[in-house]
Amino acid sequence: MAHAIVQADNKFFIDLYCKEEDGTARDLTGATLAAAMRINGGTVFNPSVAALGDAVDGVARVTLLATHIPADTNNVYGPFELQITATWPDGTVKSSSVFRDRIQQKIR
Repeated sequence: MAHAIVQADNKFFIDLYCKEEDGTARDLTGATLAAAMRINGGTVFNPSVAALGDAVDGVARVTLLATHIPADTNNVYGPFELQITATWPDGTVKSSSVFRDRIQQKIR
């Protein structure tokens, strides 16, 4: 599934659902979240990421700004790779697997 950027939007969100091995939500309460992303094989950058809604539900929202999106080529921005890392106050660190998908432009 390609994620679409709507023409003239200035933000783009990707919501990731963090789960334990048994499939239950990973509680993000108190965790500091960080994201690393690369679009179209370019330079790795660090978009903002934060727990969305109630942190116990384990949903992390990554926010891309217009400045993160590379110049458009035929309305297809290409593949991206995204990984988030959560660090809790007790020193526990968990990193997601690398999420890979495509971004394309959608004209309104």
